[in-house]
Amino acid sequence: AWPVEQNTYIADLNIFALIEKAFPDTFVNVVSAGNSTTGTRLRDGKTNVPIAFGSITGNFTLPDGRAAVAVSDTSVYATSHQTPRNNTKGPPGGGDFWGITPYGGFLNPLQDGAAQSDKPDTWPSRWPDQPTWFTGDRADWNGYFGRGIFNADQESYFAATDAQDKQWFSDYGYLPDPNNPARFGAGLDITGRGLQFSTFLAQDNIFWLYEVKNTSRFNYDKVLFGSIVGTRIALTDDGRTVFDQSASITYSFQPPGRAAGQTFVGTPGYVGLAFLESPGNPYDGIDNDDDYLQTGTNATAAPAQFKTTTGSGPYDYQEVLRSNGTPAFLFRRTLQQGETVIVIERTEQDIAVYGTKVSVYLRRALKVPASDTTVVSLGKAYLIGPGKVLTEISNNQQDDNLNGISDEDYGLHANRRQSKVDLVSGAISEIVLPPVHYVDYIALAAANPTGIPASVAAGSLTFDPLVINRTLYPMIDERRDDGTDNNGNEDGDGRALDATDVRE
Repeated sequence: AWPVEQNTYIADLNIFALIEKAFPDTFVNVVSAGNSTTGTRLRDGKTNVPIAFGSITGNFTLPDGRAAVAVSDTSVYATSHQTPRNNTKGPPGGGDFWGITPYGGFLNPLQDGAAQSDKPDTWPSRWPDQPTWFTGDRADWNGYFGRGIFNADQESYFAATDAQDKQWFSDYGYLPDPNNPARFGAGLDITGRGLQFSTFLAQDNIFWLYEVKNTSRFNYDKVLFGSIVGTRIALTDDGRTVFDQSASITYSFQPPGRAAGQTFVGTPGYVGLAFLESPGNPYDGIDNDDDYLQTGTNATAAPAQFKTTTGSGPYDYQEVLRSNGTPAFLFRRTLQQGETVIVIERTEQDIAVYGTKVSVYLRRALKVPASDTTVVSLGKAYLIGPGKVLTEISNNQQDDNLNGISDEDYGLHANRRQSKVDLVSGAISEIVLPPVHYVDYIALAAANPTGIPASVAAGSLTFDPLVINRTLYPMIDERRDDGTDNNGNEDGDGRALDATDVRE
């Protein structure tokens, strides 16, 4: 319900973004005392600045003779809308709000709400993103399905930006566009739409669609988006919330025996929220969203699947004991001479249908030599040779065990378990899911001795990610900007992605 008969179920719904980025810094006058290390930061002259443990990457001497250290400071940027909870962020001591704020021009400035399809008086006179969509002196509706199209019975539309969030500017002097000193934040532009339909199966639902665009001059390797939802069931603040992991739905409800607010009409019901779809990781070679079969009419090979038992292969996990005696499950391999390792290079490829370039991971197959040799994958050096042990580290965006896929994780990919909640009894049960699938690049190297596509570069096999996705596994590492109809639902209009081709 959203709401039903003017009864409030959701009082607050916001989008948030988290971005992790490493900032290089130089420090002089570094002093270590006990567990703390401080120094003078060269870029702004601040003294006694703490230096995080493990962040020093090197030592060198400045031209003026001073000893200095290079530091890589990893920071997480968190931004969201202003909320009714008054826990907003801003400069020390208070002042301006730092976060996501509305863009001007996307609503009627004489109204106090977002533009809505069924209320033309809420529309602006011209749309900033579609300035030619008007008839006479009135703008046409800027709809998700096109100009003046009202497929939804009610649609709302708004735009926002993080341009006023000075978190990284305050800490590091960071500008997402160095040529625009008035633009702060991380360079995120956001549009949002709410869609409601009167059909019986959807009449009590609202669908929120967000599009987040990186307008900065820089790429971000680790980004997370989500929603912050504040429920207020029955106009009270004592509701309960449970997450049914098996259905990926969060439920909120009024506990039995609790009185509803004085102005609430009827018996309080339940509200359920689900995160339906988001772009996946188009680089790691793993079918994270478990949709490799959703290829429509596209022919596809059957990808490999993680095992549920331990093993010694390049894609198997091993059970080891931590120092406290508890088990850990690691994707680890011990190299032998003549085995295949995969190294990855980040590069760009042209997407002709869009006239743009996309960042891709180009993989090459190499053989383990008889003596120790250093190879580089994703900018990181690895020593390979007979007997060398390589262990995967989750969530670092690296292929630490050189098998061509990155960040494989025992709990996420092999031993998948979900909890199921009975809303009546409160009982929780466990559901065991099958392991996910992945691209076996080592097997591809054996089966395709000249690479995919057929090519030999510097004596190693080359594996083109776009070709692999088009011909073998269209729904592994699928993406919306690769110019490929990954899920086989092209409607014949010649475009790889449009309003009918959205589940990629």
